[in-house]
Amino acid sequence: MADKAAAEAKAVAEAKAAAEAKAAVEAKAAADKAAAAQKKAPAAAAASAPTPPPPAVDAEAAAKALAAKERGTAALKKGEFRAAAEAYRDASKFAPSDHTHYSNLALALLKYGQPQHAATAARRCIELEPKFLKGHFRLGQALRASGEAPAAVEALQEALRLAQAEGAKEASEVAKELSACKEEAAKAAAPKPTGAKPTAAGGGPHGISIVPNAADDDVEEISTSPTRGKPGTMKVIKPATLSSSAEIERKAAEVAKRAAEIAKGAPGKGSSLAGAKASLSAFEREFQGLWKQGKGAASTPASVLCDLLSQLPATAAEMSRFIGEGLSEDLLSGLVLATAQAAEPPVTAAARLCALTAVRRFDMCWMFVGKQEKAAATAVLASASGGELADEVAAAAKRYGVQLA
Repeated sequence: MADKAAAEAKAVAEAKAAAEAKAAVEAKAAADKAAAAQKKAPAAAAASAPTPPPPAVDAEAAAKALAAKERGTAALKKGEFRAAAEAYRDASKFAPSDHTHYSNLALALLKYGQPQHAATAARRCIELEPKFLKGHFRLGQALRASGEAPAAVEALQEALRLAQAEGAKEASEVAKELSACKEEAAKAAAPKPTGAKPTAAGGGPHGISIVPNAADDDVEEISTSPTRGKPGTMKVIKPATLSSSAEIERKAAEVAKRAAEIAKGAPGKGSSLAGAKASLSAFEREFQGLWKQGKGAASTPASVLCDLLSQLPATAAEMSRFIGEGLSEDLLSGLVLATAQAAEPPVTAAARLCALTAVRRFDMCWMFVGKQEKAAATAVLASASGGELADEVAAAAKRYGVQLA
């Protein structure tokens, strides 16, 4: 009996110990689970929290952009292509992230006879929205009008790929444009008889057919047929040289580099990276303080302007890196006007203008400058046109769109 009682007591003790151990394990598991849940709570709360609304769009700027776009559309309908281009440019300034404004600008510039500027606007459109097929289409049209058939083919092929992927109604029209452009590229590549003058296919001076119903969404109702000449063609101004954008930038860099090298050897102060500001923003703050937001101040002493301008980098590569994407119309306008006013050696001043042509977005910013800026550029470049920089100045004059006597 004693042995049996002892065995039962032992069994009870073991059962109790096992229960306590199990309870301890379960309690620890529960505690671990609670701790894990507590750690996840903030993340879960954040995930379940409503997404904050996007930054509010400046209502005033949006309204101005819309009004400018409507002015552009109205001008385009009337055949007032320069007015349309200016209006679309205003729209892009009020809403710089809206890619359609640049596509519309490209169309207006193309109709106005400025295919190279149209290509610049189209490229900006594509930068903002790479999958916008009409941006690629406008670029193809602009390059074709500039005589750059091979590059135009590439742009139109991308436009066609996007159109087919989207099932867009413009696919057949883009394909037609691409086919005509390929024919022109083949003819351009074919050997020509001695003394024969190159000819372009199609109805216009470059055989550029403006495809009907291929305008952008906000101007789609506008006929793209020109107001003059044969139906379906567009008169364009043939540029003095027909080069790809990469080739233009390369040549501009070479011209600016040589100009800078010559300027460094000129008497007086020349641009030098050693004296440059640490950043564009630092330079702009000081420059705008003297130059009244880049609009000019006749009372500013020429020597002061000379000292400030000498802080800009010398070569095209340095200037391009220094300014980067920061070139604006106001800054470019101010630099050109200040250069004309500063008492610098002609070679130094001309070299700076040469270097500016290598900066990204130069063409876009110079597109709609006023007569004052063009007169200043003409004066600066003309002052150095007869010396060592003759060829470089002539090349820069084409980029500035000015004629030297």
